[in-house]
Amino acid sequence: MKRLLIAASLLASGLPPPAQGYDPADLAMLDVNGMCDACDLSGADLAGVDLTLVPGDDDIVVLAKADLSGANLSSAVFDHADFSGANLSQADLSKARLAGAKLKNANLTGANLTGARLAGANLSDATLMDTNLSGLDLSNTLLCRTTMPGDYRENRGC
Repeated sequence: MKRLLIAASLLASGLPPPAQGYDPADLAMLDVNGMCDACDLSGADLAGVDLTLVPGDDDIVVLAKADLSGANLSSAVFDHADFSGANLSQADLSKARLAGAKLKNANLTGANLTGARLAGANLSDATLMDTNLSGLDLSNTLLCRTTMPGDYRENRGC
């Protein structure tokens, strides 16, 4: 499994974790294991972090049920990551690469997805209320029972 350097990047930035926000132990678990199931990374600045795996690696980055609310994930690379059930409300995912990502049951309320790449992503049962979808191509994205901005349900790909 590819070793992630997230914790080192954050520590090198000199920014301490927010008083109420992510747990450095959860961040270290993501760094060492490539997974952080049900962890709290809310408010963490992960902008530009590359969470893809080495070509040929069968593992995926798992952030299922993680709290990433308010996190800065702009320009981050999360190809094929598992965000099933994650809380990404108010997160900045602008220009993030989420090709093939699993976002089933994810809460993206109020998130910024401007210019994000979601080709092949699964957004079944996700909530996108008040989410900025500017510049997105959702034509190859699974939107089954997905709550869209404007409070309507999209059922494409069910």
